[in-house]
Amino acid sequence: RLKQLQSQINPHFFYNCFSFITSMAKLKNMEAVIGMSHNLSRYYRYTTRQERDLVPLAEELEFVTHYLEIQNMRMSRLQYSVSVPQHMRRLEIPPLLLQPLVENAVLHGIEREAAAGIVRISGFSSGREMTLTVEDDGRGMMPEEIAEIETKLGKAMDEEMGCGLWNVHQRMRLRFGGDAGLSFAPSPLGGLLVQLKWVQAAGGTEDILE
Repeated sequence: RLKQLQSQINPHFFYNCFSFITSMAKLKNMEAVIGMSHNLSRYYRYTTRQERDLVPLAEELEFVTHYLEIQNMRMSRLQYSVSVPQHMRRLEIPPLLLQPLVENAVLHGIEREAAAGIVRISGFSSGREMTLTVEDDGRGMMPEEIAEIETKLGKAMDEEMGCGLWNVHQRMRLRFGGDAGLSFAPSPLGGLLVQLKWVQAAGGTEDILE
Protein backbone atom coordinates (compact mmCIF):
# COMPACT_ATOMS: atom_id res chain seq x y z
CA ARG A 1 0.00 0.00 0.00
CA LEU A 2 2.89 2.34 0.71
CA LYS A 3 4.34 1.59 -2.72
CA GLN A 4 0.92 2.27 -4.22
CA LEU A 5 0.78 5.68 -2.56
CA GLN A 6 4.35 6.49 -3.57
CA SER A 7 3.48 5.74 -7.18
CA GLN A 8 0.71 8.34 -7.22
CA ILE A 9 2.93 11.16 -8.46
CA ASN A 10 0.56 13.81 -9.69
CA PRO A 11 1.69 14.67 -13.24
CA HIS A 12 -0.31 17.92 -13.14
CA PHE A 13 1.71 19.06 -10.11
CA PHE A 14 4.95 17.97 -11.81
CA TYR A 15 4.17 19.82 -15.05
CA ASN A 16 3.16 22.98 -13.17
CA CYS A 17 6.50 23.01 -11.37
CA PHE A 18 8.46 22.75 -14.60
CA SER A 19 6.26 25.35 -16.24
CA PHE A 20 7.10 27.70 -13.34
CA ILE A 21 10.83 26.98 -13.74
CA THR A 22 10.64 27.66 -17.48
CA SER A 23 8.77 30.93 -16.97
CA MET A 24 11.19 32.15 -14.31
CA ALA A 25 14.18 31.21 -16.47
CA LYS A 26 12.77 33.26 -19.36
CA LEU A 27 12.41 36.20 -16.96
CA LYS A 28 15.99 35.56 -15.76
CA ASN A 29 14.73 35.15 -12.20
CA MET A 30 17.44 32.72 -11.13
CA GLU A 31 16.53 32.94 -7.44
CA ALA A 32 13.06 31.56 -8.20
CA VAL A 33 14.49 28.85 -10.47
CA ILE A 34 16.94 27.72 -7.79
CA GLY A 35 14.29 27.85 -5.06
CA MET A 36 11.80 25.77 -6.99
CA SER A 37 14.44 23.27 -8.11
CA HIS A 38 15.72 22.85 -4.55
CA ASN A 39 12.29 22.20 -3.07
CA LEU A 40 11.24 19.95 -5.93
CA SER A 41 14.37 17.79 -5.65
CA ARG A 42 13.91 17.40 -1.89
CA TYR A 43 10.25 16.57 -2.38
CA TYR A 44 10.81 13.79 -4.91
CA ARG A 45 13.87 12.44 -3.13
CA TYR A 46 11.69 11.75 -0.10
CA THR A 47 8.92 10.04 -2.10
CA THR A 48 11.13 7.88 -4.31
CA ARG A 49 13.75 6.80 -1.76
CA GLN A 50 11.38 5.85 1.04
CA GLU A 51 12.09 2.26 2.06
CA ARG A 52 11.47 2.55 5.80
CA ASP A 53 8.33 1.36 7.56
CA LEU A 54 8.54 4.25 10.02
CA VAL A 55 10.06 7.71 9.92
CA PRO A 56 10.42 10.48 12.52
CA LEU A 57 7.52 12.89 12.36
CA ALA A 58 10.10 15.68 12.02
CA GLU A 59 11.11 14.29 8.60
CA GLU A 60 7.50 14.08 7.47
CA LEU A 61 6.96 17.71 8.49
CA GLU A 62 10.06 18.78 6.58
CA PHE A 63 8.75 16.93 3.53
CA VAL A 64 5.36 18.66 3.54
CA THR A 65 7.10 21.99 4.12
CA HIS A 66 8.93 21.51 0.80
CA TYR A 67 5.57 20.82 -0.84
CA LEU A 68 4.05 23.97 0.67
CA GLU A 69 7.05 26.05 -0.36
CA ILE A 70 6.58 24.83 -3.93
CA GLN A 71 2.91 25.76 -3.87
CA ASN A 72 3.68 29.12 -2.29
CA MET A 73 6.03 29.97 -5.13
CA ARG A 74 3.29 29.18 -7.63
CA MET A 75 0.49 30.76 -5.58
CA SER A 76 1.74 33.70 -3.54
CA ARG A 77 -1.49 34.05 -1.52
CA LEU A 78 -0.78 30.70 0.15
CA GLN A 79 0.39 31.07 3.74
CA TYR A 80 1.10 28.17 6.06
CA SER A 81 2.13 27.46 9.62
CA VAL A 82 3.43 24.34 11.37
CA SER A 83 2.97 24.05 15.13
CA VAL A 84 3.93 20.61 16.43
CA PRO A 85 5.66 20.18 19.83
CA GLN A 86 9.17 18.77 19.89
CA HIS A 87 8.23 15.60 21.79
CA MET A 88 5.82 14.68 18.98
CA ARG A 89 8.37 15.43 16.28
CA ARG A 90 10.53 12.61 17.65
CA LEU A 91 7.75 10.04 17.35
CA GLU A 92 7.90 7.58 14.47
CA ILE A 93 4.98 7.22 12.07
CA PRO A 94 4.44 5.50 8.71
CA PRO A 95 5.83 7.73 5.94
CA LEU A 96 3.75 9.77 3.52
CA LEU A 97 0.81 10.30 5.87
CA LEU A 98 0.60 14.08 6.02
CA GLN A 99 1.23 14.94 2.38
CA PRO A 100 -2.15 13.71 1.05
CA LEU A 101 -3.91 15.77 3.73
CA VAL A 102 -1.90 18.89 2.95
CA GLU A 103 -2.32 18.38 -0.80
CA ASN A 104 -6.09 18.10 -0.39
CA ALA A 105 -6.14 21.32 1.64
CA VAL A 106 -4.25 23.15 -1.11
CA LEU A 107 -6.01 21.68 -4.15
CA HIS A 108 -9.57 21.40 -2.86
CA GLY A 109 -9.55 24.11 -0.20
CA ILE A 110 -7.26 26.91 -1.38
CA GLU A 111 -7.10 26.70 -5.17
CA ARG A 112 -10.89 26.60 -5.54
CA GLU A 113 -11.47 29.73 -3.45
CA ALA A 114 -9.85 32.93 -4.66
CA ALA A 115 -10.10 34.51 -1.20
CA ALA A 116 -8.57 31.51 0.59
CA GLY A 117 -4.88 31.09 1.34
CA ILE A 118 -4.23 29.61 4.79
CA VAL A 119 -3.05 26.09 5.64
CA ARG A 120 -2.34 25.27 9.27
CA ILE A 121 -0.67 22.09 10.55
CA SER A 122 -0.87 21.47 14.31
CA GLY A 123 -0.09 18.70 16.74
CA PHE A 124 -1.05 18.00 20.32
CA SER A 125 -1.04 15.08 22.72
CA SER A 126 -2.97 13.93 25.78
CA GLY A 127 -1.10 11.15 27.51
CA ARG A 128 -0.43 8.66 24.74
CA GLU A 129 -3.22 9.95 22.52
CA MET A 130 -1.67 11.81 19.58
CA THR A 131 -3.44 14.15 17.19
CA LEU A 132 -2.20 15.90 14.06
CA THR A 133 -4.50 18.35 12.30
CA VAL A 134 -4.42 19.91 8.85
CA GLU A 135 -6.89 22.73 8.24
CA ASP A 136 -7.54 25.45 5.71
CA ASP A 137 -9.75 28.49 5.12
CA GLY A 138 -11.15 27.20 1.83
CA ARG A 139 -14.62 26.11 0.80
CA GLY A 140 -14.93 23.34 3.39
CA MET A 141 -17.48 20.50 3.31
CA MET A 142 -21.12 20.16 4.24
CA PRO A 143 -21.96 17.84 7.20
CA GLU A 144 -23.45 15.26 4.84
CA GLU A 145 -20.27 15.31 2.73
CA ILE A 146 -18.16 14.74 5.84
CA ALA A 147 -20.35 11.83 6.92
CA GLU A 148 -20.12 10.30 3.45
CA ILE A 149 -16.35 10.45 3.22
CA GLU A 150 -15.88 9.04 6.74
CA THR A 151 -18.13 6.12 5.80
CA LYS A 152 -16.15 5.47 2.63
CA LEU A 153 -12.85 5.37 4.52
CA GLY A 154 -13.88 2.12 6.20
CA LYS A 155 -14.90 0.40 2.98
CA ALA A 156 -13.08 -0.72 -0.15
CA MET A 157 -11.31 2.13 -1.92
CA ASP A 158 -13.68 4.40 -3.84
CA GLU A 159 -12.15 5.87 -6.98
CA GLU A 160 -14.27 9.00 -6.60
CA MET A 161 -12.62 9.69 -3.24
CA GLY A 162 -9.13 8.79 -4.48
CA CYS A 163 -6.58 6.52 -2.91
CA GLY A 164 -4.69 9.10 -0.85
CA LEU A 165 -7.05 9.55 2.11
CA TRP A 166 -8.14 5.91 2.08
CA ASN A 167 -4.51 4.79 2.04
CA VAL A 168 -3.60 7.02 4.99
CA HIS A 169 -6.60 5.85 7.03
CA GLN A 170 -6.00 2.16 6.38
CA ARG A 171 -2.26 2.30 7.07
CA MET A 172 -2.87 4.09 10.37
CA ARG A 173 -5.33 1.41 11.44
CA LEU A 174 -2.92 -1.36 10.46
CA ARG A 175 -0.08 0.25 12.41
CA PHE A 176 -1.86 1.62 15.48
CA GLY A 177 -5.14 -0.32 15.71
CA GLY A 178 -8.78 0.12 14.81
CA ASP A 179 -9.26 3.36 16.76
CA ALA A 180 -6.56 5.16 14.74
CA GLY A 181 -7.17 7.03 11.53
CA LEU A 182 -8.79 10.11 10.02
CA SER A 183 -11.74 12.24 11.01
CA PHE A 184 -13.13 15.46 9.53
CA ALA A 185 -14.81 18.58 10.90
CA PRO A 186 -15.39 22.25 9.99
CA SER A 187 -12.33 24.37 10.70
CA PRO A 188 -12.48 27.59 12.74
CA LEU A 189 -10.57 29.09 9.79
CA GLY A 190 -13.68 28.58 7.66
CA GLY A 191 -12.65 25.53 5.63
CA LEU A 192 -12.04 21.90 6.50
CA LEU A 193 -10.19 20.41 9.47
CA VAL A 194 -8.74 16.91 9.10
CA GLN A 195 -7.54 15.07 12.20
CA LEU A 196 -5.09 12.17 12.22
CA LYS A 197 -5.33 10.34 15.56
CA TRP A 198 -3.55 7.40 17.13
CA VAL A 199 -2.50 6.00 20.50
CA GLN A 200 1.27 5.72 20.88
CA ALA A 201 2.23 2.24 22.11
CA ALA A 202 3.82 1.94 25.53
CA GLY A 203 7.43 0.84 25.82
CA GLY A 204 10.47 2.71 24.59
CA THR A 205 8.69 6.04 24.21
CA GLU A 206 8.52 7.29 27.82
CA ASP A 207 11.45 9.64 27.34
CA ILE A 208 9.91 10.97 24.12
CA LEU A 209 6.55 11.73 25.66
CA GLU A 210 7.83 13.47 28.76
